[in-house]
Amino acid sequence: MEIEIRPFTLDDADVVAGHINESSDAWPSNGLNQGVRMGGDQVREWFENNSWEVYLGWWHDELVGFSSLTNREFDPSVAYIPLLNVLPRYHGRKAGKKLLCHCVERAIEKGFRRLDLATW
Repeated sequence: MEIEIRPFTLDDADVVAGHINESSDAWPSNGLNQGVRMGGDQVREWFENNSWEVYLGWWHDELVGFSSLTNREFDPSVAYIPLLNVLPRYHGRKAGKKLLCHCVERAIEKGFRRLDLATW
């Protein structure tokens, strides 16, 4: 499965909202959206209010996953991956690995000394 990684643009917000809604049940505690369906406007506001770089993983014309990269607030020399999400039907097909590796590459390019990833 060859995943194409592209940066998020505000034009992608509706597709990302659908992705979050579809994958919500795979997350603990009602998912990324806390059990409330998200719309494109909420995604736009969410990503505009964060200093994240967001990357989308596409397989053909389907958004299969996304990840984000930022720095730790307490230490700007440390990168952090706040979100890594793949649609449940694509789990085990290396889409998450490709998104994670892209974040690692970007962290190296940006000169971070460490990269943190927390899990639930």
